[in-house]
Amino acid sequence: MPAPVRARSTFAAIRRDRCFWRLLITFFVMSFAFTGLLTHFVPMLRSMDVEPSQAATLASLIGFAVIGSRVMVGFLLDHVRPGLVAGGVCALSAAGTCFLIVGGVAFAPLAAIALGLAIGGEIDMIGFFTARYFALAGYARAYSWMYTGFVIAAGISPLLIGMLFDALGTYSAALIPCAALAAMCACAFATLPTPTPRTSPASLIPQPAETEL
Repeated sequence: MPAPVRARSTFAAIRRDRCFWRLLITFFVMSFAFTGLLTHFVPMLRSMDVEPSQAATLASLIGFAVIGSRVMVGFLLDHVRPGLVAGGVCALSAAGTCFLIVGGVAFAPLAAIALGLAIGGEIDMIGFFTARYFALAGYARAYSWMYTGFVIAAGISPLLIGMLFDALGTYSAALIPCAALAAMCACAFATLPTPTPRTSPASLIPQPAETEL
């Protein structure tokens, strides 16, 4: 069977897998919860009467956390159950957001670091989970669906958060649901089944459902 035909056949099987839709929705919700807060982080601090220079300094912590997250999350995914790693990242972000809601500016550094950890690990986790949970012959199409969901949510979330702030004059109305959504993602990841190890070259190339005669 030609490679393009095998890829289409494999992705058709992946699309019928409930785990595919579960991960797609989870990454969509994760992106929705985090990217909107990233876009509005400095305006959010300014609404709490933080000086522009201090807000910029706090926002820079997100960048440092993103760099550290790419190394740390990648290492942990190779050595710990992947669902627990992703769930832990989401739980940390949810906790950081909750601390910001309750404690205000005093917990902004913690919130910035937690948000950076989530943003830094998310794209890497999309590729990792797609490769580990589904046949590699359908990887390109499966990843494109996951990434498309991520990008759509990343476009919608900042807009909705901005609309909420314009309507209510406070970011609290956005922080609370974002924290709740992050907690939901933590549960969704943590309860994923352990992916089947790829232990042999044959397991890397799934057999097509139909073969040429």
